[in-house]
Amino acid sequence: MKVSFFLLKFPLSSETFVLNQITAFIDMGHEVEIVALQKGDTQHTHAAWEKYGLAAKTRWLQDEPQGRLAKLRYRACKTLPGLHRAATWKALNFTRYGDESRNLILSAICAQVSQPFVADVFIAHFGPAGVTAAKLRELGVLRGKIATIFHGIDISSREVLSHYTPEYQQLFRRGDLMLPSAICGPVA
Repeated sequence: MKVSFFLLKFPLSSETFVLNQITAFIDMGHEVEIVALQKGDTQHTHAAWEKYGLAAKTRWLQDEPQGRLAKLRYRACKTLPGLHRAATWKALNFTRYGDESRNLILSAICAQVSQPFVADVFIAHFGPAGVTAAKLRELGVLRGKIATIFHGIDISSREVLSHYTPEYQQLFRRGDLMLPSAICGPVA
């Protein structure tokens, strides 16, 4: 079975639970791939990073500069060469894909990915990662089932919920499995 982890940023030293899950799937004999939007801290990593050769198993979809304007310019430059592809045009549908379309995130990814990432299941840690994964599957960048694991703040903060409610509603229509991890503390 091929299991892919879809993450917004990888690796992150604060997310050892994700790393532990990745290595557990490898230990069980599954083929594992990590697809992350952005590169985390690859200099200060857990020992498992080297032991399991996770750099070789990771595909980063964006390598953006710092700064809002620089990011937008980068994404526009990545989007333009891919405008001949239907998925890139579809990713520019602001009404359907929201902020990730308006900010050219989806179109830049669609323009650069020539072959879809294929897995039996994509495990997306955190609600926003599941939202992005479901959109990318609809655009043909990912091919496989999507299981989204919601963590504490994803489902317990009123502020986060009010911002993401429309996106989460779409995710519940587009995704295949939703799993709550934990709710930490009272609803804020």
